[in-house]
Amino acid sequence: MKKINVDIDAYYSTLNRVEINLKIKNLSGESVYVDSLLVELSTETELVKTHEMRVSRKLSPKGEEESEIYIPVLIDLPYEEIEKIATRGKITLYYGEGDRIILKYDIKPPSRVEVLEIEIGEPEEVVAERFRSYPTYVLMHPRRPLITDEILLIPAKEIDELTNRIREELLISASKYTIGIAGLKVNRETVKGIGGRIFGILDKSLRLSSLLNELRPEYLIFETSKPGWEIPLELMHDGEEFLAIKYSIGRILRMKSAPRTISPEKFVIRRGKIKTIGAVFSYVGFREYINEINEMVDFFESLRDKGIEVHCMKINQMGENRYSAKITGNYPSPLDPEEVPSNVINFLMSRKFDLVYISSHGHIAGDIGEPHLYLTTTKHQLTASKIAKELSFDGQTTVILNACYGGSDLVASFLIAGARAVIAPIFPSDLNLTYRFTRELLSDDFLRSKKPLGKILRETKRKMKDEAKIDWLTFVLYGDPRLYP
Repeated sequence: MKKINVDIDAYYSTLNRVEINLKIKNLSGESVYVDSLLVELSTETELVKTHEMRVSRKLSPKGEEESEIYIPVLIDLPYEEIEKIATRGKITLYYGEGDRIILKYDIKPPSRVEVLEIEIGEPEEVVAERFRSYPTYVLMHPRRPLITDEILLIPAKEIDELTNRIREELLISASKYTIGIAGLKVNRETVKGIGGRIFGILDKSLRLSSLLNELRPEYLIFETSKPGWEIPLELMHDGEEFLAIKYSIGRILRMKSAPRTISPEKFVIRRGKIKTIGAVFSYVGFREYINEINEMVDFFESLRDKGIEVHCMKINQMGENRYSAKITGNYPSPLDPEEVPSNVINFLMSRKFDLVYISSHGHIAGDIGEPHLYLTTTKHQLTASKIAKELSFDGQTTVILNACYGGSDLVASFLIAGARAVIAPIFPSDLNLTYRFTRELLSDDFLRSKKPLGKILRETKRKMKDEAKIDWLTFVLYGDPRLYP
């Protein structure tokens, strides 16, 4: 009796392609002729793709050298078909004299995936006044869908309360005069608990733990609509470690005002080293930190020893309504309050900077009514709308924003202005620690563009993970983590 055995290994391999490997064994004592096969890809409810293939192979009797053959099947799918998510399939193999065998199989991802992306959309509804319902779309890259039409239920009130608590404690402990006062330093275990709770929510809705264990991605991307911008996803803790330590994480801000086009094919590649840096330091509101800011200015100016062209701008308050802007090598320019924001814009546009660094207070809204960088004690500030309208980086400039609440519309404004990527804290943070973090971040790997931003940020956090305070954890990469500095 003619009998064969078929092993099937089917998985997404490259962009818009399913690869199926068949191992066919002859289990009978006589030769078997394998004629053809019919491959079907389908969802749970509909047929997506059929693929017929002539085989015309002769299998020797069991135990002989030619009794086993391997057949690779490559099936390319147009994007509109891959969107249907072919996750299951069926193979009909014709052999012998009219015999056939029908086998079902699952299409799985490869053993390692470079990028896992989780998109979180606009909340669709409020459930029982306690939950916000977000539709999610999970992808692995190259852009191959794994899950669609999932619903992520965020316990809004609980998450908001926890997020506000961590924000308030960080804000209090960021003050120079309260450092070391018992009870004011954010407890690491508290943050782990909050991160574990957020991880549990995504794990329940999206099977995040299984996805990470199965895919073992190098990069993890969260793409969120505006209502999800402030969810501290980067604080997630899986019970073993913060995800920001285990993965190279980036966040994509989905917005109605789309950023100026940055082609991934052009920019997700290694580029030359950092050649020019523009650094802005605001002393306004930092009276007790003058020495620390001066030391940070010295650090940036010392980068000239590495062959980098560095330009620093210092904003100081000279009187009740008088300010000064001093650019490296120039005399201070006296300014009225309304002139300060435009002077910063002009400085940042004075040449093409590879890296822009800004150190200042950041406010969510206040009397201005929109997020802004705090540069004067008046209503004249560098607002998000001014940044978006008057800056133009054309995808060439990486921005490091050392400003509390940088991870809001302020980041979006820099991205709209064409920033390559932005690194900024999502919560208030201690100035001394953020300066230390920045100095660690601006390693040789960063300045010489040796590694992608996501990897550099992860390695920096690993270096600082034993710090008593967790300000290092609040820094978020806004942009594709595969981008080079």
